[in-house]
Amino acid sequence: MLVKRNSNDLTAKQQRRAADTGRPNFFKGIVAGLVAAGVGIGTIAPAQAEGSRNLFQSSNGFRANLEWRSVQYVNLLRRRTLLRVYARQGEFILLGSSAMGVNAGDILVYNPGLVSSPTLGDPSSIVGNEQIPATSSYSCVGQRTTTGNDDIGFIGDRTQELAGPRTITNPANGTPGAGTGYVPCYYQAPQDGIYTVVVLGPAGDNVDRPDVTPPTGAISPLQNDQEQDTSVAAWDVTVRSSLTTPVDITGRLFTYYLTLFTGNNDRPLPNESTLFTLTIDGFIYRTQLNGIDPNGFVVYGNRQGFLNTDQRSPLNRDIVAAADADDPNQLTAIQGGVSIARPEFPLFFNNPDSAVISALGIPTPQEPVVISGSFSFSGSAGANNSTVGQGGTFTYQANVQHVYELILSRDGSNFDPTNPQNRVLRGIQTAGATTVNWDGLDNSGTAFPVGSNYQARIVIRAGEYHFPLLDVESSPNGSPFYELVNPPGPNCLRGSVTGRCTAGFYDDRGYRTANGNVVGTINEALPSNANTPPNPPNSNLLTGFDTFSQQRRFVGSGSRGFGDQKGLDLWTYYPSPPALTPFNIVDAGNADLRLTKTVDNPGANEGDTVTYTIALTNDGPATATNVTVSDVLPAGLVFVSATPSVGTFDSATGVWTVPSIANGASVTLQIAATLNAGAGASPGSFNPLLNTAEITAADQPDPNTNNNRDTARVGAPNLRLVKRITAVTRNGVPTTFSQFVDDPGNTNDTAAGWSSLSPVGVPRIGPADPLRSGDEVEYTIYFLSDGRQPVLGTSVCDPVPPGTSLIPNSSQIQRGTGTPLPGGTPFSPLAPLPAGNSCPDQTNRDGAVIFDLGDVPSTPGSNVGFVRFRARIN
Repeated sequence: MLVKRNSNDLTAKQQRRAADTGRPNFFKGIVAGLVAAGVGIGTIAPAQAEGSRNLFQSSNGFRANLEWRSVQYVNLLRRRTLLRVYARQGEFILLGSSAMGVNAGDILVYNPGLVSSPTLGDPSSIVGNEQIPATSSYSCVGQRTTTGNDDIGFIGDRTQELAGPRTITNPANGTPGAGTGYVPCYYQAPQDGIYTVVVLGPAGDNVDRPDVTPPTGAISPLQNDQEQDTSVAAWDVTVRSSLTTPVDITGRLFTYYLTLFTGNNDRPLPNESTLFTLTIDGFIYRTQLNGIDPNGFVVYGNRQGFLNTDQRSPLNRDIVAAADADDPNQLTAIQGGVSIARPEFPLFFNNPDSAVISALGIPTPQEPVVISGSFSFSGSAGANNSTVGQGGTFTYQANVQHVYELILSRDGSNFDPTNPQNRVLRGIQTAGATTVNWDGLDNSGTAFPVGSNYQARIVIRAGEYHFPLLDVESSPNGSPFYELVNPPGPNCLRGSVTGRCTAGFYDDRGYRTANGNVVGTINEALPSNANTPPNPPNSNLLTGFDTFSQQRRFVGSGSRGFGDQKGLDLWTYYPSPPALTPFNIVDAGNADLRLTKTVDNPGANEGDTVTYTIALTNDGPATATNVTVSDVLPAGLVFVSATPSVGTFDSATGVWTVPSIANGASVTLQIAATLNAGAGASPGSFNPLLNTAEITAADQPDPNTNNNRDTARVGAPNLRLVKRITAVTRNGVPTTFSQFVDDPGNTNDTAAGWSSLSPVGVPRIGPADPLRSGDEVEYTIYFLSDGRQPVLGTSVCDPVPPGTSLIPNSSQIQRGTGTPLPGGTPFSPLAPLPAGNSCPDQTNRDGAVIFDLGDVPSTPGSNVGFVRFRARIN
C-alpha cells in the first residue's frame, strides 16, 4: 500500500531539492499488500538473518527507510512498523539499527502479551492503532548503560548491514567476536512466544509533525545520522540459539504491515526486493516488488482488499477518492461509500519458520471443496422456484474456511461476475454449512425475469490474498510478481507465461456498489487523468492473468498517472472445483405442477390386481385451481376402483378433477386394476403394459411442463437403483452405516422386493459432522429387478463425486446375497468413455466407474445386489 503525501508534508529543504531537480514534491505511490515472485527470478542469493538486508540485497535501486510516526495513512493505519519476532525460551534476539544511539534512537522489546495482536480470521481486528505500554521489557539504550558499551546495536555502514550481527563472547560488556558485521544488542527470551520490537529513529517516539526530514534513499553509502529523523535506514532483528553461534534462525520475524519512506519520487526499489505473506489458512505467497517507484508507502495484505457498501463483502474493484475529500491523495473520503479493509496477514522477510506458523495457530493449507450435492437453492415460491424480485437462499457445505463467489448466470453459460445481467455474491465463511441470501436482482439492480433452468455457480476460494495498491501514479513494469509457494494440490491458478502458480486478478473498470451507487462508467476503464490505463482494463475474472507479464502496465506523466487518487486492487486465491445448481423464476400467478406415477407390483402376473398411485404436487407459487389429470387404462387392464384424496375420478373417461391445490401441497389418486392378457395371448403371459398419467389443464400457467407426465410399467423389465453412503473412514477408524434410512423423496428404497437385501446406509452426510479432507467414503448403489422380465444388458455408471479421488482397486459387485467380489471398470478424469455408456456427464470431468452387470434376472433372491467403490475427500 502506498499513499502519496502533499507538498505541505515536506520540509523547505526538501521542497528546494524538488525544485532544483525538477522532481515533483509529492510522490508516486504504490500501496502493496504483497504476494508472490517466481523461483529464480532474481539474481541475488537470498539473504540470511532478518531485516532491511532482506529488502535491499543489492545496491541497485533505492532504499526505503522504516518509519515510526504517530500520524495516520488513510485514516486507518499509524505510520509506524510494529515488528513481531518468535523466540523460544533461552534463545537470543539480536538487534541493531542505523539510528541506534543517534539522538533518541533506540530499540525496544515487549514480552509476549504486552502488545495486542490481531485475532486471525477476524477482519475487524484492530491493526494499525495498537496500544504500546509506557514501559518496555527491554531497551538497547538501557543495555548500553549496563554493559558500558556504546557500540552495541549500531549498524554503521553497508558492509555491517549485509554481514548481519556478530557473535558476543562476553555478554557482561558486549564484547563481540570476529567478523565484519555489526555488534548487536541482545535479549534472551524468558519464555516461548511472539515478542514485539519497536525500532525508533533519531526523533524518538510519538512524533506527530508534517515537516519530517526525508531520507536520502541511498542503499550505499548507508545513511546513519540524525537526518534519518523519524525513520531508520538499516535495521535487523535476528534470532539465534546462543550468543556465540553465528547461525541465524530465519523465518521468525514478521509484521502485519510495513510503513516505509524513500524520501522522494523517481526512487524505484530494487527489483529483487521480496517478502513472504502467510494467509490465515496457511498459504504462503512470495512477492518480488518488480522495481516499484514509491515514496511514502505501506505494505500489507488481507482477504478482502476493499469492502463493498455492506462493509463485509469483497469489492474486487478499485476505489476512487471523493471529489470533496480533505486529502484525495490520502483517500480520506472514497466515492460510492466503499472502504478499505484493514491489514490481516503476517508478512515475513524469509520463508516462515514452522514454529511461528504453529504459534500463530495457522493450519496446513487444504484444497477447498464444495461438498458434493450440498449446493442448492430454496426460493420464495417453494423448491427451487422464486417469484420475480423475491430471490431466496442458496445453501452449501464447505470443507475449509473460505471466500465464496456465487454467480447467477442469465443464460446458463456466461458466468462473468461483472456482466450486468448476471449477479455476483461474495463473502467470507467458515467450514461447514453456509447460507447465502439473494434479493432476486441482477448486477444492474434489475429483477431476474421469469424463466426456467437458470444456473448458479459457486467457487470457494482458499488462500485468498489481496494486495492493495493505493495512489499508484504509474506501474511501468506491470504488477508485482506473485507466486504461491506451497500449493496443497494441482489446482492453483497457473500463469500463461510461467506455467506456475503465478496468476492474479485485477479490474480497473467502473461499477455499481451493493447499495446502487455508481463509480465511474460501468464496465469501462476508470478515468485515467489523460494517461493510459492498463490494456485491457481488467484481467479474465475467472482464470486471471500472469503477474509475470506486463499486462497491467500503465505509465503516466508527473503526479497524475492512471493510479493517482485511486486504490487499485490486485488479488489471487486457490479455487475449488465449481458447483452448479438450477433455479427458476416464476410469475406470482404461476403454479408449477408436478406429477409422478408408480405401481406397487411391476412384476405382477396375469390375474393379479395392482394399485397405481398418481401423486400431484404444486410447487407454487400460486394456488392451482381446476386441475385435470388424464389416466386412461390401456388394454389388458380392467378397472377395479379409484380412491382420490381430493376431487373426483371418472372411470369412464379416465379424468381426475382437482378443484384446488395450495402452494406446497400434494394430493394423490390410487387406481386398482386387474391384469387381463386378453384374447389370443398365451396362458400366463402378456406383453408389458404401459400406463401413463398426464396433467391436461389448470387455470394457472405452469412454468415447467417437463414434469407433468409420468408412466408406470407392469409386466416389463424394471430396475430400481438406490444410492447410499455405507461407510466413512476417518484417521483409519471406520464408521459403518448398517441401518436402513428412508429417503422420503425416493419411493424406490421401500419397494417390497428389497426383503432379501435391505438398502442400508444414509442418503447424505448431515452438516453436524461434515466430511473432511482425507476422509474415505464408501458409495454403494443397490439394484433391484422387480419387473416381470429380466433387465438385459445392464450397465451402471457411478461418477466419482467432485472434490474426491477414486481409491484404486476399491470397486466391487455383489449379486444376490453372496459375497462382494472385485468388479467394475474405472475411468480416470477426462478419459474417453465407451460408446453407449450410461454416464450422466460424457466429458467425465471427475472420473467414473462403470459396472457391467449383464442380464439381471427378476427371480426373487437373485434379482438384487449392489455395486460400490470408495473415494477419498481431497
